Amino acid sequence: MRSPSIVPDAPSDIVSALNTALATIQGLVAYDDELKRWFVADENDPLFASVPGLIDYVRKLAHANTQAKSQGARSPARIGRFEQRKVARARAYQRYRMNPIHSEKSDTDLKGAMRRSLRGQSVFRCQQPLV
Repeated sequence: MRSPSIVPDAPSDIVSALNTALATIQGLVAYDDELKRWFVADENDPLFASVPGLIDYVRKLAHANTQAKSQGARSPARIGRFEQRKVARARAYQRYRMNPIHSEKSDTDLKGAMRRSLRGQSVFRCQQPLV
């Protein structure tokens, strides 16, 4: 099965030229393990002088790659915070469910009352408030 072309009904020479251009642009960006960031490999490349605006696009690509890498690194910490928040909500719900004042309420009503009363408060210390 052939993958669909980005350019509909484009001759194969145009598609191969676009693929070559994309590979060339990606080759102009390099990753530095020590600095942990992407950068333009050679700012003095003659290709930048012959193609106006290319250096700006390559810099944007390097910046986007660096942002994507750092964003992905923060993801496990965010997941942990969200898991903590879920556990805290469940514990708060359980406390409300055991309270005799709220024993007659349905689950939906209890959750609504709990959210309204806890809005803007933190269920556990030093964390973001429940929303």
